[in-house]
Order: sequence, then C-alpha cells, then structure tokens
Amino acid sequence: MKFHITLNDEDYIAFRICLCLSTPANKRMFLIGLLKSSIFYCIIFYCFLVFTERDKFTIGIFIALFVVFIIDNLISYENTSRKYIRKYIENIKKEGKLPYYTESILEFFGKEIQETSAFGVRCRKYSDVTRILRDEEHIYVMIGALEAVILPLRCLEGKENELVEFLNGKLQKNS
Repeated sequence: MKFHITLNDEDYIAFRICLCLSTPANKRMFLIGLLKSSIFYCIIFYCFLVFTERDKFTIGIFIALFVVFIIDNLISYENTSRKYIRKYIENIKKEGKLPYYTESILEFFGKEIQETSAFGVRCRKYSDVTRILRDEEHIYVMIGALEAVILPLRCLEGKENELVEFLNGKLQKNS
C-alpha cells in the first residue's frame, strides 16, 4: 500500500493530544499537576479559615469554587494542552524547523514501512511498532513511546480499515 501524506500543525497537535490522553504516564502527570494545584488551593483555603470569619455561607462558597476549579481543569485539559503544543510548534518554526514532515510518501511493504520525504528515505521495521492509536481523523502507528507515523484519514483514500487490518496482522506476527 502506498499513500501520499500531507501534514499540518493541526495533525501534529492531534497526535500529541492523542498521545497525552492515551498513555498511563501522561495521565499520571496530569493527575499530579491537578493534585499540586489542589494542594495550593487547600493552602489558600486554610489561610482563608485562619484569617477570616468562619461562617457556613463563606466556607460553602469557597468549597464550591474549589470544586468548580477541579472540574474546569478536567474539562479544559485538552484545550490547555492544545495551546501549549501550538506554542511549541511556533517556537520550532522560528528556528526554521518543524516537528513533522509536511509531505511524504508512505509505503507499507511486507517487512517494513518506508517513508520518503524531502529529507530522504526512512525505513522502520514492523517489530519497532509498539501499538496503533486512532482518533476521529487520524491513525497513529507508534514507533516506541513518543514517535509515530501520522496518517490523516483524508490521505488514505478510504483504505483505513484495510490498512489497520494489515498493521494489526504485522503486530500479531511480531508479538
């Protein structure tokens, strides 16, 4: 199978978001960050209790704000991550680079995946593939923990199911 792949910033951002939401280590880091900010708000709450009157209404409002903060962090995690990834891409662009190839040809052979871009030819063995991730618009063939071949569905000419079956077959042979 052979595909002409064109990537943009949104494809790369989607990959990083998918990666953040799919790995236990990244989920753990998010929860640690949430715990740290919660501890910070608990300290503020304690100071609030020490230096103000302790009527039930005021304490109730503070607890409600604390709960809203936690819920907001959980809901806005993807948007916050998207903002930081976009900033990362902008910084890389200032150096005249990109964290992805804008255009490449991907060929899936019997023993390897071959990626041809303006920077040369890169071959990856199926034994290097750790897993396959998928979101609404992409398939990600993970190479190791942080690297992937990004396949936007718009570039797969309707052959995404055939490709996933092929890759799953290769992964099962290498397991």
